[in-house]
Amino acid sequence: MGCALTGHWNATTLRAPARNLMDQIDMKKLLALTTTLILFAVTPVQGGPIPLYENFGTVTNVPQIDAVAFANYGDFTVFSVLPYDMQNTRFFTNRGVMFGLPGFRFDYVDDSGVRRPAESVFNANGAEINTLPAQLSLESAQLILNATNIVNRGAANASAGGLIRLEGGNVDVSRSGLQIEPIIGGICGIIDETNFFPDLGIFDQYWGLTNVANPALATDQILQFVGNTFVVDSGAHRVTNAGGFAGFQQIILNSPTAFIYTNAVTATNWIVQAAFVSTRDTNIFTSASLYNSTIRTNRYKTIVVQFSAEETNVVTGGPFFNSVYIADRMASETNFQVMLNQDTLSTYRPSVYEVARIDPSLCGPFLGTAVTNAAVVPNLLFDVGFSNIVVTNAYAAYGFFAASTLGFIPAVPGVSVTNLPGRIEITADNLNMERTRMRGESVVNIRAKHLVTSSNSVIDVPNLALGLASTNGLLSVQSIAKENVIRTSGPIRAYSAMWTNQMSQIVTNIGPDPMDPMITVTNLATNTVDIGFHIFLVDASLVQTRQPVSVVRFEADSTNVVISDTLRITDVLRVKTENLTINGKVFLGTGINDWAEAYFPGLKNFTNSGGISIPGAGFFGSDRPEPYTTMVNSGTNAAFGHQIRANYFENSGLIIAGSLFDFNGSLLAFPGPGAINLNARNAKLEGGEFEAGGDITLQGTDLKFHQHTTTSGGNVFLNVTNSLADSGPNAQNVIETGLGVHLLIKPAIGDLFGTRIEVLAPRFALIGSTWAADDRGPDPVGYLNNAVIGRLVIDGNLDSFQEFSGAGAHNALYIDFLEIGPSYAANLENAISINPNLVIYFADSNVPVEQLDGMFGGRLRWVSTFAGPNSSVDVLLSNGQTVKVNRALRESQTIDSDGDGIPNFFDLSPFDGVVLSCQCVPDGSGTLLKITWKAAPRQVYQVEYSPSLVSPGWQLLRTYTNTAPTNGPVTVEEPLVPGAPQLYYRVRYNP
Repeated sequence: MGCALTGHWNATTLRAPARNLMDQIDMKKLLALTTTLILFAVTPVQGGPIPLYENFGTVTNVPQIDAVAFANYGDFTVFSVLPYDMQNTRFFTNRGVMFGLPGFRFDYVDDSGVRRPAESVFNANGAEINTLPAQLSLESAQLILNATNIVNRGAANASAGGLIRLEGGNVDVSRSGLQIEPIIGGICGIIDETNFFPDLGIFDQYWGLTNVANPALATDQILQFVGNTFVVDSGAHRVTNAGGFAGFQQIILNSPTAFIYTNAVTATNWIVQAAFVSTRDTNIFTSASLYNSTIRTNRYKTIVVQFSAEETNVVTGGPFFNSVYIADRMASETNFQVMLNQDTLSTYRPSVYEVARIDPSLCGPFLGTAVTNAAVVPNLLFDVGFSNIVVTNAYAAYGFFAASTLGFIPAVPGVSVTNLPGRIEITADNLNMERTRMRGESVVNIRAKHLVTSSNSVIDVPNLALGLASTNGLLSVQSIAKENVIRTSGPIRAYSAMWTNQMSQIVTNIGPDPMDPMITVTNLATNTVDIGFHIFLVDASLVQTRQPVSVVRFEADSTNVVISDTLRITDVLRVKTENLTINGKVFLGTGINDWAEAYFPGLKNFTNSGGISIPGAGFFGSDRPEPYTTMVNSGTNAAFGHQIRANYFENSGLIIAGSLFDFNGSLLAFPGPGAINLNARNAKLEGGEFEAGGDITLQGTDLKFHQHTTTSGGNVFLNVTNSLADSGPNAQNVIETGLGVHLLIKPAIGDLFGTRIEVLAPRFALIGSTWAADDRGPDPVGYLNNAVIGRLVIDGNLDSFQEFSGAGAHNALYIDFLEIGPSYAANLENAISINPNLVIYFADSNVPVEQLDGMFGGRLRWVSTFAGPNSSVDVLLSNGQTVKVNRALRESQTIDSDGDGIPNFFDLSPFDGVVLSCQCVPDGSGTLLKITWKAAPRQVYQVEYSPSLVSPGWQLLRTYTNTAPTNGPVTVEEPLVPGAPQLYYRVRYNP
């Protein structure tokens, strides 16, 4: 077997400062490889491989090793065309430092070339396995480890654009580092005046270059001041994009950072150069440098703008700077054409620009520097005394994308981010990632049949692909997906222009008179000043340092799955579990759209204590034969709509429909009316909130509220068969609706005395509410287990109207306190209607109850005999006892409840009882008992009797209602049978 290496790169590349791995390489050896072809030939030793190959020193370019076991304790460096491979090796041990160009492949290869997993690969604590930079290799940098047992306690590093792949039965990477190195770049890629190589991660987007005047750009419009701020406008300029199509670009910078250089070369020859740079991300540092032209007579400067952002390498723990430089030579040099990109062979860059990830001055030719020396003023680029307002010379334009990866996803079916360079792949039967540190440039792809643990790990990568399982019944997804990573990337647009203007300047000359040198004279002269202008606009406003982490694939399999990370799942989702708990955040991408059974087969118990965002509908147990056994939400659950079906449901968090959270965690509202439909056998709504732009339906067997808010832009439907109740008068529940509230059936038991229902009609709208409670008349008995509302608020916007109806032929709505909003109170009869199949009963109101009582043909009734938690007041009787009394009755200025001639409002003791007079008179058949007392108008009395006062068992004799409009004496007559036992009588009423 044999291997060969050839290498080629520009010598200018080596002028860049050496990076982490390059620092450790003998650069003389590396330079020798640029011109030398090295061949290694190995003839297998007769008798098979040696038992053990060991290295304790420093070796370079070892021929292919044929040994059962490999052990490195020193420095091991090899250069090859393909990743360095060994033969017949089953056991790999590294306790030193290994470098490979382009990398290493640790697996078992027999004499016939068949590959199988090795027995073991061990990388000790403090040991390193490294690849060399990808741009120095003919192949991508790769570290491939395939073994039954892989233990990494040290570091495995591949250069930017490389690949780290671990595949094995038992893979233990706990407390180790796996790293795809960041893109530092360093290619000074200009080959000649017409060709260039782009630096790493720099991709052309558009270009334009012309020496024709741009009459569309008026110089008096480039710089405009608005108060203390200013705007810089490039004007529309023609460009060609990467697809080969012509179009226009325009750069408008609001209050950019300005770098100004002015130079009066002579009294009549001035130069003004200005660079305007715009960024939005406050983590990006911007600077500019000025360099002299290589043409000694050219006084214009080359302007180099730098963008830098500090990032942290989570594997090494140290910081580094990600930088992009763009140099503009339009004014300082003479090259004026477009250059062909030798990577794409289809895109171009104007030769006036140079773009690199290192300072172009390291590439040359850049001569001595100058400094900015002026500030931005309104007449910097134009003055009323100038000769013209047109850009008369030339302009250049260039747009490019500074990426954090070495490639884009091609528009090819089946190709995704998982195919991009700069990735880490781990496939294992058993995987231990405790305190593992990983850094990838594109994606980390992990598949594990059993994830032992990932606690305290740090995985720093923009994209994840996860296929995780656990064989012990609990899969905990934690410390795998970060919410955001620092990756500086984004589009940058540049525009440069040159023009010349002229202005007149009056010069005062003082000197001797030519006719008489003894006399000093003053002469005024007018000089024409030529002013050369050069502007450089750079728009990096869309460059960002923070990037949300996307999970392109999430597959999980275990009896119990607990998600504690933030997962933004975009493409593939499948969670096979009976019990799912979310303590972190889960965002579903538009490629998944709905929360559905197909993604969560077999799910029975679902708990959300974190956050969920669903672009479509959340089908929580509603799209499968059997509902969820339990669903408990104490976090945030946002979707366009929710369909919930569970045997037991509990909400103490926020369930919102019609909105969702974007990948950055911002709440987005949508114009469509999202609905919430809850169907639960037993539901507990406590301390949480339902919010929907559309209807909210609450149905099931038993439903209880406590401190819960239900807000609907549509209707609220209540369809509960057994018990509908809150926790009592202090439940503090709120139901708000814009189109109406509807009790579709009367539950067997339960009332809502602690619930406030507010129906606020939109302007011009006709809305309706429906109620299915029993009609028990204006009697307190109607306020027991009859779906009573503690407080009902009705109001509406301009020209709205509300209808109230019964759910059946004859129903009632019992309200403890009826609150009529200000828009309706002034003209109630033209704001609401009550259909003949419904009677609304109320115990108190913010409108005078006697004014409301009997309205709408008697279908609005005051129940003065009921004193509820929202309609009662405590009243002290003369005997020292306190009774709860209907507040409106107590405050009435027309009703005299105790019949003493003083209306209740003015009576200090309006409910002190009844003074009776009793008279027995003979009649034809025996004795007639007459009981007389002073009765109040419209008061209901109960006449009762008992045979004993010791242990009275009072029985109702009859009910008497005083229908008289005023208080006065009333008499009840009762015949007494001769010889009947003695009886005691009393008159009782409920104040």
